[in-house]
Amino acid sequence: MRVLTAHLVYPQRTDIIRIKPFFDMHLGSKLCDEDLIDKDIAEVLADPNAYAGLGGDMCDFINRGDKRFQQSQLAPWLQGPVDDIVEAQIERVKEKFKPLADAGKVLFTMAGNHETSILAKYERDVYYEVTKALKRGERQIGLGFDGFVVLYLQRGINRKAPPTKKGKAVAGFTADGQGVNESWRVVLYLHHGYGGGGLEGAGPLALGRVLKHYDADVALLGHRHSKDWISSLELGVSPKGVIRERERVAAFCAGYKRPHRQETGPPKGGTPYEVVKGYAPKAAGCPWLRLIPAEHAVKIEH
Repeated sequence: MRVLTAHLVYPQRTDIIRIKPFFDMHLGSKLCDEDLIDKDIAEVLADPNAYAGLGGDMCDFINRGDKRFQQSQLAPWLQGPVDDIVEAQIERVKEKFKPLADAGKVLFTMAGNHETSILAKYERDVYYEVTKALKRGERQIGLGFDGFVVLYLQRGINRKAPPTKKGKAVAGFTADGQGVNESWRVVLYLHHGYGGGGLEGAGPLALGRVLKHYDADVALLGHRHSKDWISSLELGVSPKGVIRERERVAAFCAGYKRPHRQETGPPKGGTPYEVVKGYAPKAAGCPWLRLIPAEHAVKIEH
């Protein structure tokens, strides 16, 4: 388990920090909603206070040697003379997320069961390849299958550190010498996800157990392709004897795969695994995590 840190500076007291988790994209599958991924990437890029993270199962990574492989279920850009479909998928995710990486907006990358499976079977660490390509500077972004991300939200003000201090992270200033007069620490616990169960209570019960075992303000999980979420309000007492509240949230991020899309054209080709197994229809699209520094509040927004 790893612990990553990131310092996020915002200019105005009323600003809201938004984080878009990209869990379970399954790029390379024809069921992946790439238009929605591109829309969400563009929204992160357009907002100076928005960031992103990759939560595992970035690509489908089901190659021709896998018993689940079906040529008909590959994305259109993998049809035709593509010998190494895994390499093509790696390049696809790198291409899509390069603008976010260049802008310093990628907070973390994670491995999912599809990344760990292809490493175990074919000795190819696709998670490491993507992480290495998206990393910028000294800050680490590779989290693995689960871990913590600690965010330090700092409101910058218009004052600069003395010339001799510039470039150093001294008290009251960021590393680039910008003055800071407020700071808020937010802890995220992230796990690619696990479990199944089709009953409505399965997801919330699993999230409740996560909040019980992990001391974090926010817990985000994937894998289930569901939009379940819960919140928990804790009461405590400050060192000065004042009652204080702490709201914690946890969510399963739905992902970007749509197994129940309407088919067009001649009735040929294979059937998606999810349909064969009788899985319930699931909505696509991951939620936004909203961090409100002025209120020290965390919110999940679907």
